[in-house]
Amino acid sequence: MTSPVAVSLLERKGKRPMTKRLIAMAAFAGAMSAFTAALASAETTHIFWKDLRPATQAVAEEAGLPMIAAKLPDRGETLSLGLQDKTIQIAGYALPVDREGDLVYQFLLVPWTGACSHMPTPPPNQIVLVTPAQPYKISRAYQPVSVTGALKPGMEKSQLFILDGVSVIQSGYTVRKADVTGVDTVPDTITLPVNSPWTFLNKKEELSKASLRDLACTKATRAQAAFAPDSLSSTM
Repeated sequence: MTSPVAVSLLERKGKRPMTKRLIAMAAFAGAMSAFTAALASAETTHIFWKDLRPATQAVAEEAGLPMIAAKLPDRGETLSLGLQDKTIQIAGYALPVDREGDLVYQFLLVPWTGACSHMPTPPPNQIVLVTPAQPYKISRAYQPVSVTGALKPGMEKSQLFILDGVSVIQSGYTVRKADVTGVDTVPDTITLPVNSPWTFLNKKEELSKASLRDLACTKATRAQAAFAPDSLSSTM
């Protein structure tokens, strides 16, 4: 008959290899997860708007306006199929399509402010329809953002509700389950020439940035005042 002590020793001996095996498996899983994340990061291609259109496609018209689909031979429908299903990262301006309050569930990513609402719509190959993985909180239209996700070329139509009514916008690319983060600037944005009838948008963007800076300074001043010592008259 086996003594209780012997049974206990046998149980311990049986458990030790299992515990070591579980630890080894957990470590391996963690290493694989880190490797996969690093690989995904390494495979992310940082692109610019020029990468989404043919090299021969003009950036702006002679009249000082951004490219207009109707004036292009292919109506801006020539897409970069070589980027299909690749994980890309691109910066642009977010124009909400589906939103509830300040939460945006879907938006159009465009290369300049005012596109699709205040000024002519960009060609389809210069519009990306983005569905964030999580609703993205936005403070204003045309907020600069960076989008990361799998790019899929293909024409999509979206309804955009603007002051003049409903406009149907055709986009040439989609990114679903996208990772969206705010940015300060868009590297390859188009600044409208002085003779453009839409130059007020440049001033509007500058005023918006100035307002944000003033708001930050105001908050900082209030924070300093809150922690400042009381005046001498109140302490005496």
